[in-house]
Amino acid sequence: MLLITEALVSIPKQPPSLFNLDPNPLLFHARDSGSEPMLDTPQQRLKGWQRIVLLANKFRPHLLQVRSLLAGLNDFLDTDDRRALNHFGFCPFLWSNGGIADVDEFFAAVPLPIRIAPVLERLVFVRARHSFVQWLRDLALLADEFVLIPAHYHAPVLISSHIQEQLAESIETRPWAPDHGSWQLLARLDALLLRFGLVPASPTTPKNWGQRLMVSRFDEIGFMMVLP
Repeated sequence: MLLITEALVSIPKQPPSLFNLDPNPLLFHARDSGSEPMLDTPQQRLKGWQRIVLLANKFRPHLLQVRSLLAGLNDFLDTDDRRALNHFGFCPFLWSNGGIADVDEFFAAVPLPIRIAPVLERLVFVRARHSFVQWLRDLALLADEFVLIPAHYHAPVLISSHIQEQLAESIETRPWAPDHGSWQLLARLDALLLRFGLVPASPTTPKNWGQRLMVSRFDEIGFMMVLP
């Protein structure tokens, strides 16, 4: 079966080959200061990719600080590379210990080929863990194997019903949508959405859940298409 969804992602530990066409985004994020040159090495590409993954999924990881305007100005004055490609020597991020601990925690938290993206867990499905787990298990009953096409990151991904059950069990047993550490900014955003009534405090579960799996739709699970 073919599964197209925003609800699940497969995030590789190594930079996608697409960056071979232009590694500059990786090299930009790999720097620790604006005056640091953008050196193209496998180590720098990996470090840049890891930081991009953390930024895209946690928005503000625990070990990330936003540099002051004065620090950015000092970088600009110190660097010899003021090309637009180098953002004129400006680097807004400061990673404590290189962000290594956050990277290790991120990939160790879900040792499976698929996961729910943290930003979705904390902002979209934060009060719908049971519905999300039930969705995974209902899907697993439809076929033994799926070709997963996530909306982001790596695709396609061949997954089995056993892997979906493992993910469901992992979600049930681990802390869900925390509000500490690297999750703090996402938690604050969720609180703001609740305060202004932009998201429901108690989302409802769709009726006839299993039957609705067979159609394209956009609801609590996002856009999904299941084809035989």
